[in-house]
Amino acid sequence: MTSGPPNPHQPFGIYARWRVAREMLLFFGPPGEAPHADGEAEARSLADFIGYLQEKWGDEDLGIRFPQFIALADSMERAGLLRGAPGSHPPFRNFSVLGLGVTAAQSNGILWLARALGPELIIRSYGAATIAITGISADGEASIGTGLLLDARHLLTNKHVVEEMTLDRELKTSATAAPDTDVEVAEQQSVRVVNFRSHESIDVAVVEIEPISGEATIKTVGGVAFRGPGWEDDTWTFGYPRVPMAIDPPPLVVHKGSVVNPCVRDMLGCKYFLFSATSRPGNSGGPIVAQDGRVLGIVTRTLEIKGDTVDDRLHTPFYAGVPTNQIAKALVDLGYPDLLKVEKWGPVD
Repeated sequence: MTSGPPNPHQPFGIYARWRVAREMLLFFGPPGEAPHADGEAEARSLADFIGYLQEKWGDEDLGIRFPQFIALADSMERAGLLRGAPGSHPPFRNFSVLGLGVTAAQSNGILWLARALGPELIIRSYGAATIAITGISADGEASIGTGLLLDARHLLTNKHVVEEMTLDRELKTSATAAPDTDVEVAEQQSVRVVNFRSHESIDVAVVEIEPISGEATIKTVGGVAFRGPGWEDDTWTFGYPRVPMAIDPPPLVVHKGSVVNPCVRDMLGCKYFLFSATSRPGNSGGPIVAQDGRVLGIVTRTLEIKGDTVDDRLHTPFYAGVPTNQIAKALVDLGYPDLLKVEKWGPVD
């Protein structure tokens, strides 16, 4: 039994969507910059693009996937990357590049395409950049937290994660593959814990790491940028809470929610924000990411009411995060003033 041509309604995977999106931005770009252009300002339709891509990739079956091309072009138009106009071959409209909108903070990766390519791009990117921090607690039990790779030498996490357990000497990178690869499972690398620094009052710490002797340079995800939370933000949390019956490596758990208050002060004067995505022990230190692919902060302890009544014991906790401005302050105090890429909304130089 032969597999036959692909189903025209079968969605492109994230790797294919990224490749097609990149080709669209080149093809519909300004005259003279597109790979096929001769400098003339002729209209270019989606039908022209599919024909161009069939020839470039040598895949004649691409034409029957036209519903997926239409859906991706519409998504890129909604994200402000393409501008559509009526074309001569309905439903294949004409398009031009409206503007890339890439900021300096996101310029060295593909997360600036998050609004166009959707949650799978965010999940695969931050899944690849999020690491389980393991160790032994004071009572001798195995313990776990979460850290975000800021570069090949530094993990961002919580103060309480590193201070409430003795860290394992070696950690493993994520088993989730980045979206710009054609595999979903990555080969994990071992990294050695060199040192950690934790802030005196803000629940932020940095773990310094290095490759194990003989291992390749630690792979990082480009374009990880930070900004403050807002009322309008959807959120995705990434972490390694313990999952019953699960075997090693610890499974990555992703929860979706939204910001429910972007700025809360506690009685000690600390600043937090609240979100609705579920957080469990083990999520601490993991990134909280918005729909535009930018990090809003990291998960911290839940805010709970302690008491002896039934109502107190059955309450639902508030899920809290340390926001970007507090992380940035903590890193400056810890001697890492340039480690965080905070969004300043400036264009690429």
